[in-house]
Formats: sequence, C-alpha cells, structure tokens
Amino acid sequence: MHIKRVIIKGFKSYASQLDFDTFDSGSNVIVGKNGAGKSNFIEAIRFVLASDSYQRKLSSEEKKTLLHTGAGGSTLLGYVEIEFDNSDKRLPLDTAEVVLRRSIGLKKDEYTLNGRRAEISDVLSLLESAGFSRSNPYYIVMQGQVAQLTKMTPAERLDLLKEVAGTRVYSERREESVKIMTETLAKKEKIDEVMDMLADRLKELESEKEELSEYRNLDRERRAFEYSIYNHQLQDCVGKLQSVDEERAEQSAVVGQKYAELDQVRNELRAAQSDLLTIADTLSSIDGQRDALLEERKVLLQQQAKATLDLQDKESAMKLTSTSKSGVTKQLREISAQVKSSHTKLAKLAKDFEAVSASEQKLAQEIGSVEGRLKDLLSRAGRQGQFKSAKERDAWIKKEISDIKMQIQRKEQQAQNLQERIRELENRREEDRQLIATRSKGLEERRKALEDASADFEEKKSKRDEFNSKRKELWREESEIDVLIQKHTEHLRKAERRLQSTMSKELAAGLATIDRLRSEGTAEGVYGPIIDLFDCDDKFMTSVEVAAGNSLFHVVVDSDRTATRLVNTLNDEKGGRVTFIPLNRLEVKDVSVTRTEQVKPLVEVLRFKSTFEKAFMQIFGKTLLCGSMEVAANVARLNKMSCITLDGDQVSSRGAMSGGYYDPTSSRLLAHKEVKKFKDMISTAKQQREELRTRISQLDQRIDSAVAEVASADAQRIKSREDLDHFDLSCRNAAKQQLSSEEGVIQANRSLTEVRVSVQALKDTQASLEQEMTMPLTEMSDDERNELQDLSKKLPKLRQQLFEIGQKRISLEGEKTEVENALSSHLLPKQDQLESALASGQLPDVDDAAHVRAELEKIDEKLQTLNQKIDALSEKKEESRTQESELRSAVEALAAQEDALSSEVDVQSRIMDKLMNKRHNLTQKREEATKRLREVGSLPADLTAKFSGKSSAECLLLLHSTNQKLKGYSHVNKKAFDQYTSFTDQREALVQRKQELDESEAAIANLVDTLDHHKDEAIERTVKGVSKYFSEIFSELTNGGKASLIKLVSEGKQKEVKGIEINVSFAAGRVQKMSQLSGGQASIVALSLIFAIQRCDPAPFYVFDEIDPALDDSHRRAVALMIQKASEPKIIQRVESGQVISEETQTQFIMTTHRPELVEIADKHYLIAFSNRNSSINVVNHDEAMSVIGLESVEESAQADSADAE
Repeated sequence: MHIKRVIIKGFKSYASQLDFDTFDSGSNVIVGKNGAGKSNFIEAIRFVLASDSYQRKLSSEEKKTLLHTGAGGSTLLGYVEIEFDNSDKRLPLDTAEVVLRRSIGLKKDEYTLNGRRAEISDVLSLLESAGFSRSNPYYIVMQGQVAQLTKMTPAERLDLLKEVAGTRVYSERREESVKIMTETLAKKEKIDEVMDMLADRLKELESEKEELSEYRNLDRERRAFEYSIYNHQLQDCVGKLQSVDEERAEQSAVVGQKYAELDQVRNELRAAQSDLLTIADTLSSIDGQRDALLEERKVLLQQQAKATLDLQDKESAMKLTSTSKSGVTKQLREISAQVKSSHTKLAKLAKDFEAVSASEQKLAQEIGSVEGRLKDLLSRAGRQGQFKSAKERDAWIKKEISDIKMQIQRKEQQAQNLQERIRELENRREEDRQLIATRSKGLEERRKALEDASADFEEKKSKRDEFNSKRKELWREESEIDVLIQKHTEHLRKAERRLQSTMSKELAAGLATIDRLRSEGTAEGVYGPIIDLFDCDDKFMTSVEVAAGNSLFHVVVDSDRTATRLVNTLNDEKGGRVTFIPLNRLEVKDVSVTRTEQVKPLVEVLRFKSTFEKAFMQIFGKTLLCGSMEVAANVARLNKMSCITLDGDQVSSRGAMSGGYYDPTSSRLLAHKEVKKFKDMISTAKQQREELRTRISQLDQRIDSAVAEVASADAQRIKSREDLDHFDLSCRNAAKQQLSSEEGVIQANRSLTEVRVSVQALKDTQASLEQEMTMPLTEMSDDERNELQDLSKKLPKLRQQLFEIGQKRISLEGEKTEVENALSSHLLPKQDQLESALASGQLPDVDDAAHVRAELEKIDEKLQTLNQKIDALSEKKEESRTQESELRSAVEALAAQEDALSSEVDVQSRIMDKLMNKRHNLTQKREEATKRLREVGSLPADLTAKFSGKSSAECLLLLHSTNQKLKGYSHVNKKAFDQYTSFTDQREALVQRKQELDESEAAIANLVDTLDHHKDEAIERTVKGVSKYFSEIFSELTNGGKASLIKLVSEGKQKEVKGIEINVSFAAGRVQKMSQLSGGQASIVALSLIFAIQRCDPAPFYVFDEIDPALDDSHRRAVALMIQKASEPKIIQRVESGQVISEETQTQFIMTTHRPELVEIADKHYLIAFSNRNSSINVVNHDEAMSVIGLESVEESAQADSADAE
C-alpha cells in the first residue's frame, strides 16, 4: 500500500493542483524554495489522514486559515484528495485503488471514500486497520518534531514510549472499569436499603391478606352485578340503535324523496328563470327590432310623402300642360300635324297673298297711272293759267322731267339693291334650311344618347338603392346582435360574480392575473384551472365539487419552472395567490380497487384530455364514488380510501363522516357552467357579428362602387342633356334665322314691288310731260275732257277696288301673320320643347308619373311589409309578454313550492339530525357500556350465569346491598395481594441483582489487575524493542556509536519507572547524556529514536518534512542511506492456514529537503514552485532537483557572507 497521487484544490497556498504525476512506491523527494509550499503539501496529507489536531472538529477560524487566499480573494470551498494503491488489500476494501477526499468550507468538513460520504471515525478506523496507529505520532514527521524530541525530559520520553506502546487504551479501559466498580458499590448499598424496607413492608401485608380475601369475594359479586347491569344496558342500546336505524332509514327515504322533489322544483325553477331571461332577451331584441323598423318606417313615410308630392306635381303639371310622355308623343304628332297644316295653309295664304298683292300692285299701278294721267290732265288744264307761254311751260316740264328722271334713277337703284338683298336672303334661307336638316339629324342622335344615359342612370340608381336597402337590413341585424351580446355580457358578469363569491379575494385576483397573462401571450406552459379542463354529467357535479373543494381552482402548468416564474410574477404584481400543479413533478401511483355497480373511482366519471391525467389522478385518484353511505363506510374501511356519494356525503380513509344537504344554488360547477355557457354564446354572437361586418364591408365596397357608377352615369346624363340643350338651342336659332330670312324676302319683294310701281308711275308722268311738250299751250280738247271725266269717274272705282283688294290683302296678311305667329311663337317652340323633353326625360309625362307611381307603390309595399313586420313583432311581443307573465307566475309558484319543500326538508333534516344525535348518544352509551364491561373484566362463568336471569332493577338492588357491605372494608388495602406479590418479586429480583453486582465487582477487580499487568508488559516490551532498535540504528548512523535507553526507577518497594534517560557515546568517545550533546548530535540521536519507534510499529509509508537541517553531512548521508535501504522491496513470509506465504513489500517515503543527500538516493523528484500566490508541484529529474538544491546553497552562502560582513 502506498500513496499514488495527491490532488489539492483551494487548500492553503494551493489554488488548484489537479494534474499530479503518481508517487513512486519507494522514496520520493520534494524540493523547492523556502515559502514555496512544501510544508503546506505535507500539511495537506496530514489533513486528509486526520493526523493529530485534524482528528477533532475544526472551528470556523481554523477552517478559514486552511482555505486558499489568492489574488481574487478567499476560496469558499476546498478539498484534498489522496489516491492509495491498495493492490495488497492492506486497506480492508475490495478495490485496487482507494480514493479518500476531505472537503472543507466555512460551514463544511466532510470525508468521501471512493465517492461516498464517510464519517471521520470510520476513516480513522480504516487507517488504523492498515497500520496507521493513532498512538504512534511518527509516521508523519513535521518540521520541528526532531528538535522537540531532543528537548524532551525523561518523564516525557517515558510518556512517549507509553503512547507508542498503546497504554492509552489500557489506561482508558482501567478508568472505565474503576468507574463501573464505584457505581456497582453504590448500587449494592442502595439494594441493601431497599431490601430492608421490603422486609418491613411484607410483614405488614401478611396481616392484611385475610381481610382482603373477604373483600375480594364481595368485590367479585359487585363486579358480577355491574356486569349484568352493563350487559342489560348494552342490549338495550343495541335494540334502540336498531330501532333508530330503521326509523332513520325510513326518514332517509322520505328525505331523499323530498330532496328529489326539491331538486326537481329547483331544476324547473332554474329552467323557468332561464326561459324568463330568454324571453326578456327576446323582448329586448323585439324592442330593438321594432325601434329599427319604426325608424325605417319613418324614413319610408318621408319618402312616401315626397313621392306623393312629386306625383301630385307631375300630375298637376300634366293637367296644366296637357302633356305626358305618351301625351307628348301624341301631342307632338298633333303639333307636327298642325305645323304641317299651318305650313300648308301658310303656303296657300302666301300664294293667295302674292296673287292679291300682285293684283293690288297692278291695280295700284293702274290707279297710279290713272292718277298720273288725271294729274297730268289737271295740271295741263291748270298750266294753261299757270304759264303764259308754251316755252315757259316747257321749261317747267323739262325741269320736272329732269327731277322725275333723277327719282326714277334713285328708284331703279333702290330696286336693284332690293333684288340683291332678296338674293342674299334667299341664299341664307337655303343655307338655314340645309343647317336645320343637318342639325335635326344630330338632335335625334343626342336625344337617343340622352335617353340611354338617363336609362343607365336610373338602372344604376336602382342598383344603389337596392344595395342601400340590403345594408340597412344588415345594420339592423348587427344592432340586434350588439344588443344580444350586451345582454349576454351582463349575464356573464353576474355568473362570474356568482363564481367569484365562492372563492377568496386573493384566489379570484390570482386567477384574473393568470387569465390576463394568458390573453397577453406571456403565460406559456399554463393550461388553466382544473375547473376549466374537465366536464362531467350533472348528476356527478355535487360529488365532484365536494371531493375537489378548492382544488377546482388549482392551475395546471407544464413544469415547476413555469410555476416558479408565475409565482414570482404574482408576487411582483401583487396579483393574488394561486396554487399551481406542475405536471413534471407529479408521481401518481396506480390505485387498484374492485369496481362494482355501487363502487367506482370518481375520476372515471370525468371527461378530460389525457395530457392532464396526472393532475386529475392527483386530486380525484384516491376517492371512490359509492351508491350510499353504508357502502361508502364499508369500502372506506376495507380499502383505506376516501369515499363519496352522489349527494356529496363523505367518508374519509380514517372513517370520519361528513355530509348533509348540499345547496346546488351555491355550486361552483354550476356557476362555472353558466360562465362557460355565456362565454360560448358571446363568442358565437361575436363570430356572427364579424361575419355580418364582413358582409357589410363587402356591401360598402359595392355601394361605393355603385355610388361612383351613379355619379358617373349622372355626369354622363347631365353632359348629354347639356349637349342636347346646346344643340337644340342652335337648331331653334337656325329655325328662327330661317323664318327671319323668309320674312326678309317677303318684305324685300314687297318693297321691290312698291319701288317698281313708283318707277312706273314716274315714267308715265315723264311720258305725259314729254307728250305735253309736244302739244301747244292750249285748252284741253274734248277728248282730253272726256278722258278727264272718264278718269275722274274711273279713279274712285279703282280706288274702291284697291281698297277692297287691300282689305283682302290685309285679311290674308293677318291670317298669314297669325299662322306665322302660331308657328313661331307656339307650334314650333312647342314642338321643339316636346321633342327635347321627350329626349331628356324631364317633361312631366305618363312614364315619369308611372315611374314615381311605381316608386310610390314600392314604398307602399315596403311600408306594408314593415307594418306587417311591426304588427308581427307587436303580436310576438304580446305573446312574449303573455309568456313572461305566465313564466313569472310559474316562477313565483315554483319559488313558493321551493320554499315549502325547503321548509319540509329543513323539518325532515332536523328530524334526521335528532335521529343522528339520538343514534350518536346511543352509540356512546353502547360504547360506554362496552367499555365498562371491559373495565369490569372477566368473571367466572358460573358467577355470570348465577345472575344472568335477574333483571336490571334486581341487579341494582343487589349491587346497592353489596356496596353497603363493601363500605365496611373501606380501610382494607385493596392492593395488598398485588403489593405483597410485587414486593416479593422485587425482593427476589434485588437479591439476584446483588449477586450479579458481586460477581461484576470481582470481574472488574480482576480486569483492573489484568489491565495493569498488560500495560506493564506493553511498556516493558516497547521499551525493550525501542531500546534494541535505538542502539542498532544509532550505531548504524554514527558508524559504530553506542546508545541506550536507561529506565529511571523510583526508590521504594514499588520500583515504579519515572522516566527514560538516553546515554550515547559516539565512536571512541565518552558516554554522554542528551543535555551534554551539540545540536547536530542531539538531532541524530532524536532521529535514531524516531526510526526505532517506526521499526517497532511499522507503517506502509512515511512522510518527512525537512528532518535533516541540523545534521552534518556525514549524518545526512547515513540517514539517506538508511532511508534508501528501508525503501527497497523486501520479501516477507507469513503463515496462513498452515502454509508459508512469501510476499514482496516496500515502504514508501515522501520527504521534503533543502540538502542533496536525500535527493541523491530518491527514486522520484518533485519541485514545488510558488507564483501569483499559488503553489504548484511538478515532476523533475535528478539533475533539475540537484540544481534547485545547489541554487539554494548558493543563496544561503551569500546570505551568510552578507551577515558576516555586517
């Protein structure tokens, strides 16, 4: 066995020494500078091996000094680990390698052996079994121990050898034996005192035994009477209990029936109340629908009033103008016929007018000619008196002719101008005629375009109105759903408040916080409360709720990490308190139970996901559902499980019963069911509302598109109308221009005719004057007179004719003007107006009125439909009112019935309670009677049979008589027999105990003598052995020196050894004592003694910490050679089972030194270096180790020289 490696972490100067090359099984030397950590390395080995002061419990300050303190501060935890080679099985373990670790912290100090925790006492025992005796302090030799040994007194040396001999064990056992002997003597004295007291007491009890015998006979009779009385009471209680159980069973059936009736009434009441709420919602919905319909009817009535007024306006306009669309067409035909007839009449009138005008012009010319001739004749007749001569006359005539010629010239020029004007007007008239023809065709095209645009506008407007109607209907449905959601939300809040009233405020706040976190998406891994995760039939709700209790609100999560995070969140937000069930921490055991019709696990009536099975098994897995309390009591007793009935009555696994009436109105599961129902209804309604809003949104888009199309069509219609109006205006202007041109032609022709007539008259006058010049200035001839007379007669006639023709012309002109005015101011504008109105659709016509009338009929139909709906809603409202009234009456009746049944149930419950109390009292009496029977104890059968036929009253009388007799023995010691027997037994036991103590005292005295003898033998043997090895080793180390251990014996008969003196003589020297030796000589003597002790009590390895600093070179070499020799492998023989077995063994040495001698003989070398407040140990070769020693020697020499110089 030897040390293979030492691992150090956080111990003294070693921060982390995890890599370590194994020690050699022979000699190992460790070198390094002073302060590098060599002693700390040896200290680490002592720490693990619990050497000296490390065997006891260390204080906090001592632990703190052992922990490593580096540049980063103190280490909080450290350890030292030693790995042993146990191939020789010196340590009584089955492994070839043994790892022993000792860990240390400010509050920690523990051992681990091969990875398992071990106590320090176990470690010390293990090491001692391998040869590390606690009585031998020298298998680890620290600095100063050699010097300390040189300074020991003889008495201290003797104590050391006693320690080596193991006398401490003998001393400790002797002290324990002496202590036991002292205690034994004290016990013997106490026993003697007690035995004397018992002897006196036994004498007294002898006299009390006779009276006690008589007393016992009477007492047996008393007990027999009591037994009979208690037995009668027991039988009476059993009979009454049976009656009570029968009555209770009958009452239970009655109560069960009443409970069933009450539950039925309450279910009907809840159903009626639910129906009442539904009807209230229906009424509210009806009111909302009716209000919406009334509002829509109001709008339709406004539209109806507007349409009615529009229809009246159009009909009035039609009456005033005698037009309508069909009438316009007819009127247009009539107007067109009138225009045509007027044009025909106008042409005829124009022709007649022209003929009459020509006749009038011809007659006017003739009258002019006649008047001219007549004027000439009269002038000629007058010129006879005017002029004196023909010459004067001729001169005047010439002047007149000259003036006439000028007038004719002007008139002819005027006629020429008029002809040119006529040509221009005729050309313009032809152009206007052609323009009118062209524009009439374009006007028809624009009228057709306007008709198409108007039709498109009306179509798109109708489509828009249809979409608007659909949207209004959807809005009304959305409003109804909003009202429904509002009602459901109110019911949900009431249900939530009812549910929250069944839990504490902290729990409600906690669950609200968890719900908020889940809605925010920050509660990953949370599945929700138990109450949200399962469902069951209504008949099991009471049993499930009672069994679960507050566990219904425990929140299931995936892991304890999630639960910890949520608990921290609740604490940070002060969000209430919640109990969490982490699924990863649940370990549910399978519970086997025999299932019957009356018994099954409660968890089997629940419906939940398999993910949550552990949670539900944790809460409900140990509860059974039973058909009745009797079955529950038996099953709970047999299976040691909690049982529950459908009514919620419980029997715990220990037999405790709880139950009674459970009010379903305060049920958490029912409240939660209500909450869930309204949440589902709200969710469904919101989904419907979202679908409606989607449809409304789609319809809005279609309406927007339709409005845009209507606007576009309206713009096109307006543009077409404006184009038609502009074109129509140009057409009318062209027609007016044509009429103006025609009128101008007529006026110009009339003016031309007048001018021509005037020219002809002037020419006739000119001719007459020229003819007169040829005639002499004489009186008229007869022919001229006759002509003047004829002309004077003819002229009035012609003038009359001209007047008549003028009147005719004026009449024709009046007719012609009238026809022209009718055409220009009435017929043609009317024709244009009707044609434009017919094209634009703006004229009040039959079709427009029909359209308005159709719209009005649609409105009337809608109003009729709305009125029907309103009437239907009113009827439905009345029906709902009637149903509401009936339901209210039913609710009141059911409530009254519930109160009555509740009162009956209360009465029956009180009866049941009384029966239960009575049964409880009888049970207590039965138990009390049974208890008293047990207290009476067993009696002889003949004695109990003797009084079995007597009644309870007779037994009471006999008991009273016996008690009176017993009063006479009140002074008797009731326990005399027992005390006598007890004291006798005690006396015998004390006698036996005293004998045992005497034997023990003799054995202890013998043991003390034996221990003293063994102690003396051990000391003698150790002194002799150590003295022998001391002499041999000293001679070997000093090359022939002599040394011996001398016992110092006290004077007197005992000859007690008081100390050990050492006498030595070096080669060829005198004998000297330790006090006479130099430091080096004393050190070699001390080392010799240490080696001698080690040979007496050998160990598998030795640890030396600088044992050679005080030795001279020769002694160091001698010590080194001795260690080298001791570390070499050896063959030893031992006898086992009668056979001689040879084994190779080797002693390991681990040494630190500053001298070369130990380095020279070492099998392996190590160097300890110190850097950055951290020590480290590494393997080096022989030369490297010697160089370190040499460098240290140089440094020491330099320091010595410096000291000498100073």
